[in-house]
Amino acid sequence: MLRLSEHTQRIRHVPHILYHWRATAGSIAADANAKGDVEKLQVAAVRAHLERKGVAARVHSDPHFHHHAVLEPPPRAHWPKVSIVIPTRDARHHIGRCLASIFERTTYPDFEVVAVDNGTTDRTARAILEQYRIRVVPYDEPFNFSRANNLGVAAAAGEYVVLLNNDTEVITPDWLQLLVFHLEQPDVGAVGPLLLYPDDTVQHAGVVIGARGTADHVMRHFPAETDGYAGSLSCTREVSAVTGACLVCRRRDYETLGGLSELYATHYQDVDFCLRVLASGRRILFVPQARLYHHESATRGTYYDFVDRLLLRDTWGDLITRGDPYYNRNLSLARLDYTLRGADEVTA
Repeated sequence: MLRLSEHTQRIRHVPHILYHWRATAGSIAADANAKGDVEKLQVAAVRAHLERKGVAARVHSDPHFHHHAVLEPPPRAHWPKVSIVIPTRDARHHIGRCLASIFERTTYPDFEVVAVDNGTTDRTARAILEQYRIRVVPYDEPFNFSRANNLGVAAAAGEYVVLLNNDTEVITPDWLQLLVFHLEQPDVGAVGPLLLYPDDTVQHAGVVIGARGTADHVMRHFPAETDGYAGSLSCTREVSAVTGACLVCRRRDYETLGGLSELYATHYQDVDFCLRVLASGRRILFVPQARLYHHESATRGTYYDFVDRLLLRDTWGDLITRGDPYYNRNLSLARLDYTLRGADEVTA
């Protein structure tokens, strides 16, 4: 299948049950450890595939989950410059924790931070912004998330840009290496990490189109150290969108696509942007080995913008109706935990 995928992208999934897998004695269907040499062969197949594709990567078996191959970027002398764009206002505890985690934990050798300040008046928060070697872009207008990020990207000097919420916190020191490594593949347009709540359960592991009639995160509140559904929480995989709380793309692509649409005041501008990335012919990847905390409950209120909802449905209604190509239509869009769709749920 890997060799076939190197010659065609015309590969489709048939979302119907056509075959029941035999679970005979001695088969992997009955016991994942039945054939001891399979994992080595799987790693060898993936390594050969990457070599044929010209992708430099280290490949090894996942120490926690059987039959998964883990890809890591190899050591290199040069990494492209990355600009981390953070909209912020006051919120001393959040911006302080966010910046401290970036500068104290990140091992990426060449990055800058661009803080888009929407009128910070809190003295402690202002002192925090002055404490770090960052670029501060003043934003003295009524807050618009898209506008703030667009201003930050316009001031950025990096080849790659990270859109990052101020209520996030870096967990894995090599988060940028992992994300940039996957984004450097020419057919990838955006990537996003695994975001966790402070209790180490999933906040973001990719976005499913069609959930709640628009879009939502899959596997919310799953334990972080589980495999997910068929490796969906432990393996890098394609998704239709990733959250703007931490989204990485090429600055050139961001500008070519017009950045985040400022028509969206509060919600869904990240989904809209990702769907435009897909429409441009590039893929979007969820990369679970890169991890950050998202203290979402600390900053997110109960307000829901129905105008943004209507705008997304008006713009992408056909795609929403067709269903997410990366989420089986037999699975529930109400629960997003990979349970089967209920009889009362409307099919696409």
